[in-house]
Amino acid sequence: MAREMTRAELLAIDTVKPCDEAKRKKLLGDFKWEKTGNGDAIRILGGWDTKNIVTIDCPQLTRIGNKVSGRVTLHKAIAPQFRRFFELVEQLGLLGRVITWDGAFNPRLIRNSNTTRSSHAWGGAFDINAGWNGYGDTPAAAGARGSVRELVGIAEACGFGWGGWWSGKYTDGMHFELFDLVTAARLPVLVNQMTEPTVNDDPDVAVWAKPAVDQVIAEGIMAGYPDGSFRGANPISRQELAVVIARALNPELRVKPAARAKKGQ
Repeated sequence: MAREMTRAELLAIDTVKPCDEAKRKKLLGDFKWEKTGNGDAIRILGGWDTKNIVTIDCPQLTRIGNKVSGRVTLHKAIAPQFRRFFELVEQLGLLGRVITWDGAFNPRLIRNSNTTRSSHAWGGAFDINAGWNGYGDTPAAAGARGSVRELVGIAEACGFGWGGWWSGKYTDGMHFELFDLVTAARLPVLVNQMTEPTVNDDPDVAVWAKPAVDQVIAEGIMAGYPDGSFRGANPISRQELAVVIARALNPELRVKPAARAKKGQ
């Protein structure tokens, strides 16, 4: 049966990284290839792409900032969980965080390599908001324009890891990539959407701050009041500030959502 998850559970982050090439081959299969002589582009041989790569409709992409067609080319095995990711992003009121769609299937090598294939060559990855999350750069901060951090927990629940967890020069904040296949029966379903308190219902939280407030609540760094409000205009004492900082530094002190579902299972 489907995994029923609350808003808090879907926004909570486990810092799951994308899978390595060995696991990718196991999940999506493998193919022979050759360089085309045009930069990092490669040519897939033997018809593997014809058998495994499909083009699907993602209606949510027609409503984002750069107004793309909504047609997405990717590996057929990840199509259900890719669709569910964008459905949940929209249901949670976070589609506005997606400003640009920057592609999925792309037969090429990784940057600065002559031998290692990109996960895009398998159709097992996708990029969004590239202009604010450049390869090797620190990803946009939560709440800032172009940030995708608010979407990471949803992606993890749908079987995708975030390239922003890679360190140093390999950091890739625009990049989401398969870490595990999630069967249709185990795709997450949002529950209590209408009754679960969120900062979207709190008039004291400014529109620009809502994504960041949602994230610190989801990660257990801060908590709302029993009536479901956040009261963003309230002053904060030094001892309350100390608690917030301690929770941010030590995950063991954080407020944990009840019955949190295990991501990717």
